[in-house]
Amino acid sequence: MPHKRRRTIHHASTSYRVVPRAAASRREQSEAFGQLQSSLLFERAFRPHFMEDVEQRQTLIDLALELGVTYSEHNLSMVSTAALYERVKHEVAEGRVLLAPLLGGGSAQFGGLGSTHTEEELRAGEEELALLRRTYGVLLNANGKLAYTYRAQGRWCYRVEEYLTHRDAYLGAGEAYFTYKEQGQSELDAKNAALREVIEPSTKTRPDKPDWQAAQDVFYAWVRRGYHNKFGLAVDVPALIRARMSPVLRYVLQSVRVDSGVEFQCGGFNPRPMKQGGYRLGTISDHAFGTAIDIEDSKNAQVKPWARIESYTGLKLDRGTRRLLWQSSPLELHRRITESSRKFVQKIAQAVEAQGSLDEVIKADRDLASMREFVHKWHQGFFSLPWPVVRECHSHSLVWGATFTTPDLHHFELPSNMAQSI
Repeated sequence: MPHKRRRTIHHASTSYRVVPRAAASRREQSEAFGQLQSSLLFERAFRPHFMEDVEQRQTLIDLALELGVTYSEHNLSMVSTAALYERVKHEVAEGRVLLAPLLGGGSAQFGGLGSTHTEEELRAGEEELALLRRTYGVLLNANGKLAYTYRAQGRWCYRVEEYLTHRDAYLGAGEAYFTYKEQGQSELDAKNAALREVIEPSTKTRPDKPDWQAAQDVFYAWVRRGYHNKFGLAVDVPALIRARMSPVLRYVLQSVRVDSGVEFQCGGFNPRPMKQGGYRLGTISDHAFGTAIDIEDSKNAQVKPWARIESYTGLKLDRGTRRLLWQSSPLELHRRITESSRKFVQKIAQAVEAQGSLDEVIKADRDLASMREFVHKWHQGFFSLPWPVVRECHSHSLVWGATFTTPDLHHFELPSNMAQSI
């Protein structure tokens, strides 16, 4: 693409001026970044061609955000998704051009470009997302592929339009949403606000979150709908939450303790959405139904960087193998995870002895550098569950989180046929 000329690209009803990045004025850069930050311009331009590949679109948006520039391409309908992705990713990486919208004056950060919400609704939606983010951190859509709150250029950004569209569909639009949220707020405040003590954020972190209660009102609306979708609108959600662990899981857990002969700490009841890299709004966790349990979670990790663990240790144990072994040879699965943890610890310890400090070891190794936080927390071992405990969990037909895509080594849950009977 030429570096010294300007041209106009027409896409749908919107025109864009493509300019060399160096030639763009501060105002143009600021305007274009504001457009991208709201996710309206970039996603509207690519939505028809990336909707079927959310993960690629998300990666491209994040990459553009990191560089603080927006990009489009002409003749979108003529280019396949994969080819377009690779081409635009290359141009982003090269930092060649900046795309500035020609919208007839002023920034269109809110509204326009096909938005289905008013400017007032979008501003209120951004305030709600900011409120949730301050208390709950990263928020995702239901499948976990799209982040509504995320960091770019050292600051928090929000995908407001996408959040509101999801909220309208899940909780109701307009007044219906506010009525539903107020009903939940009444449940939270009933009986000396007893329910507020159970719903996140935890009581330990609340002193650092001055507006946690207002955030909890919104968070609980999402959680409450998850219960209603599973059990029907007539269900007494506070009563379900007060019951905590299901009778079936309570019986199984007691049997595991007796039959294994091992005492262990466990917990895990938590009325919240699913959580992996952030809260997946529009879902409800098994922990919310009392059908899942965490055993010794302070000593056994959820290993998000599993592929990096495999690379660093040289011990391959993919999900298909883990699932097969849990069905046919749970002892072998336990042995291989134990060995992965042991080798992880041993290799780091040897490197620290040679290089002097853990930080230096992390800095020098690509795998470790990509999971710095995990290494700092788990460098002395990420798995220690005794075999008798795992054996009895298997014998009582529990599903082990080690079989998940992201291995959750402290997590056990009732199989779906047992959980659905609750």
